[in-house]
Amino acid sequence: MNSICSFQTFLWSEVYSQEVKKMNIVKARAILSTLLLVVFLGVLFIMMGVLYTSKTGHSFLGMNKNQLFRIRNVLGPLMNALIIVHFGLNWGMYKRELKVLFKK
Repeated sequence: MNSICSFQTFLWSEVYSQEVKKMNIVKARAILSTLLLVVFLGVLFIMMGVLYTSKTGHSFLGMNKNQLFRIRNVLGPLMNALIIVHFGLNWGMYKRELKVLFKK
């Protein structure tokens, strides 16, 4: 009887640990998606500033064109790195989507 209880406990602990792993992946995906959104909005905002300073020659919120380009040069590679990590976390889902897309 004791071995059956320990086996059931083992099974429940395995199921629980798998659920915890799934929740951790979901949390990581949520954090990553939020970071991507924030960086995207930052790049969009900086792009508007670059366009404004290029057309008018005035500063944009106290920043000149060179400062805006430096910020963009940080946010751009950061966004690229986040996109690569995003694809890595969601690769299985992406493959399934491609199968559905190209299914005959």
